[in-house]
Amino acid sequence: MEAFISYIISGIQLGILYGIVTIGFNLLILVTGVLNFSYSHLLVLSMYAGWLILEATNNIWLAAGGTVITGVILNTVLTPLFLPFIKKRAHLESLVISIGIALISVEVMSHWLNTGLPIAFPKTVQMSDSAIKFGLASIGVGRIISLVAGIILLFLFFRFLYHSKQGRILRAVAQDTEVAAMMGISISKTMLISFTLGGLLAGIVAILMAVSLGSASAELGDNITLMCLAILFLAGIGNLKGGLICAIFMGIVEGLVMGYLPPDWTKAFAFSVILVVLLFKPEGIFGSQH
Repeated sequence: MEAFISYIISGIQLGILYGIVTIGFNLLILVTGVLNFSYSHLLVLSMYAGWLILEATNNIWLAAGGTVITGVILNTVLTPLFLPFIKKRAHLESLVISIGIALISVEVMSHWLNTGLPIAFPKTVQMSDSAIKFGLASIGVGRIISLVAGIILLFLFFRFLYHSKQGRILRAVAQDTEVAAMMGISISKTMLISFTLGGLLAGIVAILMAVSLGSASAELGDNITLMCLAILFLAGIGNLKGGLICAIFMGIVEGLVMGYLPPDWTKAFAFSVILVVLLFKPEGIFGSQH
């Protein structure tokens, strides 16, 4: 029973991280119409940046700040690449650009950073020496911190989205771009803000993943993208709250499968659940909002 509880907590923690990344995907889809395949890869690239800063300075706080700043910069500077195609509603071209950015990011991490080897964060970041015990089972303090920080981040994001002027502007553009433009809202500025906000979320999640996972590799971006896309289709594309709920569910499923079954079964089991759901409800459990 103790082990089951620890698997559930780990699954919730993982699901919340998946949920935040899925929100980043959905935010860009709703505001810009772009399914940005490179989003998770830029997140992992931010983890690499934080690791490089930590190796150079041995300062955790400087590395954390560098990770967030890298996430914001990487996503923001890419906005001009997408804007011409977004204005033309050339979604296929935008998708191709995002795939290209993802491939370039993987190549950079695979061949230019740490000589292509996975990176490992020190124990001071992972907090691997500390654990909360449940009888014979235990869960790392790093995962607990990541869980609490993820919940706080989600609260702040939804608070911003539904209780601030800029949040209302983002929702207005997401609902109807043409009407929002007629009301005097700058569409280009709003799309830039959406990319920047997405980058901020990615940078913070990069820190939380460094704390909870303790390592990263070039393939991590592919794995996160695959899971988040599955969550998108399971919940319904563009559904922020539905995506969060499904992400937590998928995180728990992954945590339990990793605890009781061979790790290779994790993705297969998760996608089996999704396949069954989509066979009966192709628009997703909560329905698309795009």
